[in-house]
Amino acid sequence: TADAAFSMTFDQKADTPLQRRRIEELPSLESPNPVVSISCRKWSYFQQGNQEEYEEAVAKCADWLIGEKGARVIFISTCTGFDGYHTDDRVTAHSIIDRMIQNETNNPQIVTGEYTPKELSTLYHEVDVHLGTRMHSNILALLQDTPVVGIEYEFKTKELMRQFDLEDYLVDIDQVSSHSLIAKMDQAIERKCSLSRDIKRNLHTVQKRSLRTAELIAENIEIS
Repeated sequence: TADAAFSMTFDQKADTPLQRRRIEELPSLESPNPVVSISCRKWSYFQQGNQEEYEEAVAKCADWLIGEKGARVIFISTCTGFDGYHTDDRVTAHSIIDRMIQNETNNPQIVTGEYTPKELSTLYHEVDVHLGTRMHSNILALLQDTPVVGIEYEFKTKELMRQFDLEDYLVDIDQVSSHSLIAKMDQAIERKCSLSRDIKRNLHTVQKRSLRTAELIAENIEIS
């Protein structure tokens, strides 16, 4: 089957408690220039390389996006330490930005608020390409037909990318380099429209597989 997140619907009928109680509004990512989102994380199980090399590679790729493509770079995290989660990817985003050479006013930026999965997916809809380490950030982007370049830290990311015929846009975290990220991001930006069409074509099948999980559970509950 497919990840349960692909069964998420966007016809929300009422605000959640989180939406009602916060002060800030969902940020707008509109820009006349290309917009690229990045999801990063702290990883403790490198077989080769280390966290510093990973962050350096992402930082140099972000520098290239701003300097060579004129892109607006936004770090959007799905794991923020909210409600007791053990880590906050916004901290890693700050660490990566500290390694960057490009540091224009409001570029790069970090989405710092707490947002629901549906709201995060809406943000990913506004970007041209997503560079994602966190698997569920990639899923939320794919739900919006947004092209993804994935950084694989576990096999599940490879399986996800395979479902959308995006294996050519995958980099192993143990072999990550600025060169590999830049090459794949450059290709993804150039092929943005065709990649979006391919993702949309595959999405319906993946969503059906995701719903099938619930059907299988229901069938087995009824049997027992």
